[in-house]
Amino acid sequence: MFVLKATIVRLLLMSSTWASMEHILCDHLLTNYSRSIRPVRKMTTVTEVYMDPGIYNLVDVNEKQETMTIMLWTPMYWTDEYLIWEPDNFENISEIRIPLSKLWVPDITPFSILTQTDTQPWERNYASIRANGTVFVVFDQVLVVRCLFDIVDFPLDTQNCTIPYGSWGFEIDMVVIKWYNSNLSFNLFKENSEWKLIEYRAREHVSVYHIRNEATKRYSELLYTLVLERKPAYYVFVLLIPSFLIGTLCIIGLFTPFSSTGERQERVTFGLTTLLTMAVILQIVTNEMPKSADGLPLLGEFILIEIVLAFIGISVTVVIMFLHERAMARCHLPPKWLFTLCYLDSYYMLKHRSFNVDASHQCFDNWPSHAPSIRIDNGGSALMKALKATLDGTMNDEANRAVWTELFRRIDIVLLIVFLNANTLILTLRFLLPTF
Repeated sequence: MFVLKATIVRLLLMSSTWASMEHILCDHLLTNYSRSIRPVRKMTTVTEVYMDPGIYNLVDVNEKQETMTIMLWTPMYWTDEYLIWEPDNFENISEIRIPLSKLWVPDITPFSILTQTDTQPWERNYASIRANGTVFVVFDQVLVVRCLFDIVDFPLDTQNCTIPYGSWGFEIDMVVIKWYNSNLSFNLFKENSEWKLIEYRAREHVSVYHIRNEATKRYSELLYTLVLERKPAYYVFVLLIPSFLIGTLCIIGLFTPFSSTGERQERVTFGLTTLLTMAVILQIVTNEMPKSADGLPLLGEFILIEIVLAFIGISVTVVIMFLHERAMARCHLPPKWLFTLCYLDSYYMLKHRSFNVDASHQCFDNWPSHAPSIRIDNGGSALMKALKATLDGTMNDEANRAVWTELFRRIDIVLLIVFLNANTLILTLRFLLPTF
């Protein structure tokens, strides 16, 4: 028990002595210290500042305003020639922490920011100082950075945002900024629901400024490039797939008969409704994207192509509807090449056709003489002959409608296949192939 009490007393005394010596060391370092002057003993000495900003969290990416909000941890160290001591003279204290507000700090700041917020005020931030004069500090900041977004490949896009760091007041012969790779970004970065961090690289750069009526000034800068890849799942399932399905339904609705007579008025109405739906989706996409001289983004371009494809389908349907109506109104024999093109043989034509022997009802002079018809004796009355002529004309009209309806039905099938293949090909070329 006595040994335990003695040990505790010894530890308390050592702690008190250590704290006292730390106060003495702090007073020794800060006596006659000026935080307003660059801490070098010779003016020709260049202060080298090493830094490696690391992204902790990607708060927001606003493509329309071309801004990015990030939480940043920025470790930085340099050598302060007025904060050097011999550890042997201060009971082997090799490191001490002093409030940052009492020290000289290089005025290095990111240039392309709109707002900067320090989550840890300088009054509460401490710098770690080693005996050789190395000052190490970490800044915790929230930055709203201005970035130029390339949205041509949206939503399969990759964005590069460059953040330049530099000194406002010290030229390259006074302060030089250097990068040390600590892989801090990849170790700290929290997974984002929409963006994936691909690369975070730095490049040392010297900027030359020609100021009017003054000498050319050269400044040391550090260019950090943030490479982000978008996760497109949300836009694929919410916009891309519904747009493709709506376009497919439009094509099927345009070239699928609604009745046995081949009426097409409802098809045109359905196609116009689809056009309105696609226009609303295109408006949603364009409202989220910045106005770019490079044109529409990939998703907007796809929706626009779908609109054009639906427009072409509606136009073709209107033309076919007009031709069908004209063919039904007149007694024109379908040309042989149309039968061949639609794979419709002459047997079908013979099966659905009746002829009137009376010259007044001969719409097709070349029709075979053995075709089925209504026959009566030569001694029949004039009333029966008139009835025969009327029935033959009616049967001819019905057969004509059946032939033309079958021809246009097969034309619809061909157009349905063509438009569906075109729609699938567009999706494949614009979205599926670039991902491989």
